[in-house]
Amino acid sequence: MKFFFDINKIALWFLPNTMQGEKHWAWLKALVSPLVWLWVDFLDFRQKTKYESYLTGQVFQLQRVLNDTFDNTLRRIQIIDFENQEIFFFRDLDNQPTQDHFMQYDTEVQITPPFYLYLGSEGTDIVEDFRVLCPNNLLSKQNQIIALVKKYALADKIFVLQFN
Repeated sequence: MKFFFDINKIALWFLPNTMQGEKHWAWLKALVSPLVWLWVDFLDFRQKTKYESYLTGQVFQLQRVLNDTFDNTLRRIQIIDFENQEIFFFRDLDNQPTQDHFMQYDTEVQITPPFYLYLGSEGTDIVEDFRVLCPNNLLSKQNQIIALVKKYALADKIFVLQFN
C-alpha cells in the first residue's frame, strides 16, 4: 500500500482552471497546510510503528534498539547473559550453607524452620538474567535506558544496568 502522495498537487488538480491564479493558489495552500502537517506526522508515526513491530525481547534486537536510540554512531551498548547463579540454604544458628538439603518437591519430608533461601550471584543479593553494559557518558540517560529495556524485555527477566 502506497502512502506517499503530494497533497498540494492534489489540491491544485481540484482547483478550477479559472481560479488558478497566484492569489487563489496561496489561499488554497494555506487551507491545506494543516492537512500536510497531519500527513507528515502520520508518516513519522507509521515509520516508528513499523520499526517497533519487528522488535521482540531477543537479545540482539534489544541491543540494537538500545544502540539505535542512545549510541547510534559508536554502538557501545552491550547485553551479556548472566548464568552463574548459586542457590544456598542457610541455617539461622551457624550462618553457614547446609549440605544436606536439596531443591526438590517431596510431600513426606518436613523441613523445620528457620531455614533461609539465599539466591545470589558474585556475592550480591540480586538474581539477574542479563546485564546491560553502557558507557559512562550515558549515565544521565539511565532512567530512559531502564524504561526502554523494561518495554522490550520479557516481563519475568531481571536485569542490571552497569556503566563502565
